[in-house]
Amino acid sequence: MLHYDIRGHPIAAAPIRGSDNTIPLAPLRIGAGHCGSVWTTTDATWVIKRADGSPHRYLWKEYYMQNRILNHYSKSKPPKALIPASFWYSINEECWVMCSERIPPLSTEFRDALVDRFCPEEVKQGVKEKDTVCIARLYLGRRHSGRPSRFFSLNNYVLCLDSMEQLELPVHEYAEAIADTLATLHWDAEIDANDVEFVLGSRRQLDISALKPGLSSSEIANMLYNWPTRCVLVDYRPIDPPRPQPSTKLSASTTGDSQVWVLDFDCCDAITMDIEGVEKAALSAHINDPYHPKPCTPESKDFELWEAFRKRYLATGAEIIKRKGLDEKLPRLFIDRGPYCARHSQETGR
Repeated sequence: MLHYDIRGHPIAAAPIRGSDNTIPLAPLRIGAGHCGSVWTTTDATWVIKRADGSPHRYLWKEYYMQNRILNHYSKSKPPKALIPASFWYSINEECWVMCSERIPPLSTEFRDALVDRFCPEEVKQGVKEKDTVCIARLYLGRRHSGRPSRFFSLNNYVLCLDSMEQLELPVHEYAEAIADTLATLHWDAEIDANDVEFVLGSRRQLDISALKPGLSSSEIANMLYNWPTRCVLVDYRPIDPPRPQPSTKLSASTTGDSQVWVLDFDCCDAITMDIEGVEKAALSAHINDPYHPKPCTPESKDFELWEAFRKRYLATGAEIIKRKGLDEKLPRLFIDRGPYCARHSQETGR
């Protein structure tokens, strides 16, 4: 198996442990999905995503979409949910890879709180010692039902609404962050946000200037498919001042440092700024995992959460629509499609 340095150059082997003067390159697999597996080193501020997933999911598309969104983020008021900075895309004989900013894992205190509250007693200590890398998926649209599972892992942990309430987490802030981001993806980046994930990690540790994309989405779109961008960004396009380089100096997170992030863009598609685009965005939102609150009536105990989401989505959408001179009804049409799409999702089991 080939390994890569942070500039994308393949290296023959990786040492298990580095000295004070070397970068520790022992690979650590921290995630896997349909598009590929995610690798880093213990204290790195970067991740490498390797295209070893489904043959029907394309890493180049994710690289393009991530940079498309980042370009729009850099031109407008950034939403409260962060998107990992994109560094480069590279290819070799073995596979395709992309390098992005790492989402810092939740603090030890936060992880311990999850284990102490929700983990079966007999496996608590083992989980605390083993599962040291944790980001949590925020399911504001789902509560637990049935008996709790005897299996417990912090890897890709699902944090349902009732669990967040038990931990006294700021669920209304999370709902507003997700609403803010969805409105920006829909009406500024003009994509459907299909299959994106909203997760809770810790606060960004890279300098904010690292977020500025090295290539525009139009430049990437005009490249040959699967064209390596590492050589363009590193060798032929020096930046003054230089972009901050990812490092192996990830700091330990502390309680109160949690931050909403959004990731996984390979299933996203462009939408038109009309009713057809609204329909596509609404269906994508409601067949996705239940990250945002579900539409509900005033009698529901989740109504205030839905209202927080709805109001923020409409407010952010209205600002973008006005700036771009689009039809002012578009954000409200998306919200109005919610009840229908929710019923459709239940009927189809999605």
